Amino acid sequence: MKLLTHNLLQCIVPACRKHHYPLKVTASLLNVEENPFDAIFASRMLERLEYNILLEAYNSLRQDGQPELPPAVPEDGASNEVFLQSLFFAINCLDVVEGAMTCSSCGRIYPIHNSIPNMIVRAIEGEQPPQSIEKEQEDEEEEESEN
Repeated sequence: MKLLTHNLLQCIVPACRKHHYPLKVTASLLNVEENPFDAIFASRMLERLEYNILLEAYNSLRQDGQPELPPAVPEDGASNEVFLQSLFFAINCLDVVEGAMTCSSCGRIYPIHNSIPNMIVRAIEGEQPPQSIEKEQEDEEEEESEN
């Protein structure tokens, strides 16, 4: 899952309507993809992003040697090529292959498997603890591998 996607996702549990965003992202497996830099794409996405949310998520995942993002968007951010390259890397090259997103309000855990976040809530609120979604997914994977 790219951080661009993370920046758009929110908790879908009905009780979290007022405090559903942002989800805290953690990764057990990260991949860095080599994507050709596109300044126009990065500049256009800058207008649509919640930069503070992106910055927090990126800084929690960033590894040594990867570009840094400044604490705030520079005044010339839309035309600053160095900044846009760092932004592009953060939103389009860093891929959370395995991990999870957690709602800080209700604690619901949304697993990320093979770069795909599972945002499905299978039970009525209160019937199932947040951790059991991940357990259900593991059980389904075991059943598939047995077949």
